[in-house]
Amino acid sequence: MGKALMEEMSLIAPMGFRCGEAMVTVCFFALGCNIGSFLNVVVWRVPLGKSIVYEKSRCPNCATGIEGKDNIPIFGWLQLGGQCRACSTEISPRYPIVEAITGGMFLLLYLVQLISGGANLPVRTINHFRGVLWIIMSPKWDLIQLSLYHCFLYSSLLVFTLIAIDGKRIPRKRLAFCFGMGTVAPIVFPNLTLIPVPAFQIHSPFLFVNDADKAILHGAASSIAGVVAGALS
Repeated sequence: MGKALMEEMSLIAPMGFRCGEAMVTVCFFALGCNIGSFLNVVVWRVPLGKSIVYEKSRCPNCATGIEGKDNIPIFGWLQLGGQCRACSTEISPRYPIVEAITGGMFLLLYLVQLISGGANLPVRTINHFRGVLWIIMSPKWDLIQLSLYHCFLYSSLLVFTLIAIDGKRIPRKRLAFCFGMGTVAPIVFPNLTLIPVPAFQIHSPFLFVNDADKAILHGAASSIAGVVAGALS
């Protein structure tokens, strides 16, 4: 009986672990979908000067509040058949599309960057131990910070892109906030600096560039490069 129990446990343990991995993976996709739902709200309200915090989601035609069961990313739209429950006004399919794309991007970052041990990252040495157990359960905070940072950058870029597609003006305050966050974050968290600024020495015993200065230079250079690339695209 002891041997049989051990054999049974040896089968159950890997199955349980795989189920746990699958659950964590689904959670990351669901997180992305929920962020995508919030981004839809941002794209709609920010150009109109409306609050993205205090106002409840409602139909733009009849102003009926959207119930919680109808506000589930992707499934809510499918359940309603793409129409408002109260007035049957058509709801743009862009809402579930943005939610699905954001969920897919979060899932992609999770797979190719986070639990891969940073296999897609330049310069940085790939983690010897990978997977949910070694990256999530035994947190590797440098990878987690990078993934969250890249998710933030992607979400910001998607919002501004959708606002531009709608032919609306991107609010300067929101743009400045995201620009500032993208610049300041690598200074506060040096792990976000993937490619370090080459050290250089000014020929003076009193003038030199320390690590903090390098982080500031790197953040500024990266932000300027992003602005230039966006202006040329």
